[in-house]
Amino acid sequence: EKLAPRKQKEVKNDYINGQLNLEGPNKTCQYCHAVVWYQERSVKSRKTKEPQFSICCGEGKLKLPLSRKAPDELKELLEYQCGEDSARFRESIRAYNSMFAFTSIGGKIDNFINDGKWSYCIASKNIFHRDVVCSEPTKKNTVSMRQFYAYRLQYRKNEGHMLLNGHKLLQQYIVAAYTCTIYTIEYQRRGFSHAHILIWLSEEDKCPTPADVDRIISAEIPDEKEDPTGYNAMKQFMMHGSCGDSRPHNSCMRDGECTKHHPKNFNSVTYVDENAFPVYKRCDDGRKIIGKDDIPLDNM
Repeated sequence: EKLAPRKQKEVKNDYINGQLNLEGPNKTCQYCHAVVWYQERSVKSRKTKEPQFSICCGEGKLKLPLSRKAPDELKELLEYQCGEDSARFRESIRAYNSMFAFTSIGGKIDNFINDGKWSYCIASKNIFHRDVVCSEPTKKNTVSMRQFYAYRLQYRKNEGHMLLNGHKLLQQYIVAAYTCTIYTIEYQRRGFSHAHILIWLSEEDKCPTPADVDRIISAEIPDEKEDPTGYNAMKQFMMHGSCGDSRPHNSCMRDGECTKHHPKNFNSVTYVDENAFPVYKRCDDGRKIIGKDDIPLDNM
């Protein structure tokens, strides 16, 4: 008995002439009122008029006091159209800020490392955090530095914008944010820990074109005769399914849809979608791997 042909989903590709045009941010988080792009919504697989966003406040799980508005004198110094005094202030803003910077890093410092003649080091056995007001104070009253920076770097119409108008001071703030969130370790329920690491690449090492991506990543079934090792590894570890109409009760199915977004579309070339994610080449080349219940699986 032949299986009914699967319908391919329409793909909207806003990546034109090598550039992705998202226009301006036109959505507001319903919880913290941050102004964000629609493409930053938490669940990108669903098209909805009322999306939720986790990039700012974790969909309402985090609530911080609003930033205070700058006094009129400071507000004038932060604006470009206020003459030479404003220009001199912006040029030396980091030095001015350092003169008045007295704060605690919110961590328990381990001074045992500083018992020699070497340079002084700050070492901590716990995660640096800030004491904040949370929307769920019964669970925790602190947030990670990553959550704090992510919240503060958002634009909200109902709060002050001293930080966002801070010019060089804002640049320093962003560098500090990246330093705190350069990597994070996660633990899966049934596997080993794994790390998400932020890496800066030089221009010659970046992969800006689909051809560069194809040199590193393949989402297609290898030829069994030419690459038997790759074919067997794909068969044992990399195939998803069967699911969908063939196995509607598979563990990945929710409300008649695969939560892993299978089947994919056949694509003759690799391209970048509207959310700046690569969509890999998946040719309809006739190669198949027999999955569960003797159901043939292909590059989709």
